Amino acid sequence: MSLRLAEFEMRDVIQWLYGSGFPKSHDVSKALDKMAGAEREVIAKGKSGSTAIWSADGGMGSFNITAPSTAQAKQWEGWGTALKPAYEPALLVRKPLSGTVAQNTLDYGCGGLNINETRIGIDQRFNPSANINYVYGQFNGVEQNGRACIGRWPSNVILDEQASEQLEQQAGASRFFYTAKASKSEREAGLNTEAGRANVHPTVKPIDLMRYLIRLITPHGTVLDPFMGSGSTGCAAALEGVNFIGIEREPEYFAIAQQRVAYWGGDVEALEYPPESKPEGYDELPLFNWLGG
Repeated sequence: MSLRLAEFEMRDVIQWLYGSGFPKSHDVSKALDKMAGAEREVIAKGKSGSTAIWSADGGMGSFNITAPSTAQAKQWEGWGTALKPAYEPALLVRKPLSGTVAQNTLDYGCGGLNINETRIGIDQRFNPSANINYVYGQFNGVEQNGRACIGRWPSNVILDEQASEQLEQQAGASRFFYTAKASKSEREAGLNTEAGRANVHPTVKPIDLMRYLIRLITPHGTVLDPFMGSGSTGCAAALEGVNFIGIEREPEYFAIAQQRVAYWGGDVEALEYPPESKPEGYDELPLFNWLGG
């Protein structure tokens, strides 16, 4: 709604589907027993993970499996408050066209989608970082039935490995772009890891995903991320060779983003946070407290 009020047109929603989400659910039965001050009996041990192995003696377990104590808790056994997250949406919007699409591209350099540069490659679709031009569908000389192939038309669905495997069993996942969640080495590249976990941001996006989205809509010019977080969009912009402006209100995340973008992009303007000199109206705009290049 905020985007519509800002006079953007909603064009599409890109869904990044993944199978590795973890539900953050409140156990209603346990909450009722806790409210009643009742102690629950431990009946087994559970092991987290895709196999969900159960062991009565606790040898394989990592958390307690308990039985409800009160009548109310027994009635609500098995009830929670959240579903397992399996997708993240990316809203695709644009400002209203000035005349035609063709005229808009001439006047403002935007208004279209970079289809050929984001086609889904015929091969190596599970390794986008190896050669991003190849995977995204630039002509690669592959021939099928005597015809040169440049990859499939990009869709509004993106998959991770687990979602891809599930779809492969049904209809094939080769029609979709693939990107896994950010690995630990990717999240913390360029950071000081001697003190333990270096990138403490809770929702670090994979750089390949952000590279794909940048390439889809940014033929040239500048990428703006008003909620920069730990800087994945800036890292992607640096690798794609486009300018980037990042805004982040939390100094801890801003410092992480600066180091990450510097690692992936080389040159990053070092700004102090908060800046020593404040522009006019600075205090009235708390969102822009720390500006990053």
